[in-house]
Amino acid sequence: MDINKELRSEILEYSLNLEDGVNSLILLCLGIFDDKNATRLFGNKASISFKNKIDLLYDIGVISKEENADIELLMVIRNKFLHDLNCSTFLILLDQVDNGIKNKFQRHIPSGGNINSEESCKIACFNLFGHNIRILLNKVRERRMKFERKHEVLKSKNELIIFQYDLFFDFMSDLLVIVEESALENTEAQNLGNLILEKCQEYTSRISDQEMPEMKPLSQMDKEDIKSYFDINRSHPDLFDLDS
Repeated sequence: MDINKELRSEILEYSLNLEDGVNSLILLCLGIFDDKNATRLFGNKASISFKNKIDLLYDIGVISKEENADIELLMVIRNKFLHDLNCSTFLILLDQVDNGIKNKFQRHIPSGGNINSEESCKIACFNLFGHNIRILLNKVRERRMKFERKHEVLKSKNELIIFQYDLFFDFMSDLLVIVEESALENTEAQNLGNLILEKCQEYTSRISDQEMPEMKPLSQMDKEDIKSYFDINRSHPDLFDLDS
């Protein structure tokens, strides 16, 4: 009996690439950016099924009901070809599944194709695979852009704080120079000048002594603290390098 190894190998390749993409998306959503094999659920000895993984993505709102259904459809095809020895062609497979599966699959049949054509079904499966991979790639891009936008927000806030500090000290310095160099000829003017000097010195010292709450520029903050703001629990190269 011809078990159609070539077709089964193609389906297996599709499913392996799809599962790798799903893994990458889940890890990104969970804030795990390196050493995924150290995780108990998503490493080489994963203890969570592929169905559980896409259910998780659906439950946390990363993929829609329709996107979930398209990914599941490819896995139904994968399971039939890899676990049913008698399922060696798409026509045999479609004869074994219910009308709901057939209708979903038929949407990926190429224009001018026919669901009763083995070749059309092969193209449809490739289209389904490509459709699912594009979904995952777009989700990954969206997540990375979201992190980058947060990075830009933090970076701009940091720059604003530094600008405000510099502006304050420049103002105080210029004001002190003006008062010190002024010719204060009467007692009232001298008293006013002394009062301004005292206030300048008072507020300058309050910035630098214990009365001022400790505020470190974000570029000097502990990166672990920054990552916690974004629910990041493993390292991410350069994304939180706020010195750049």
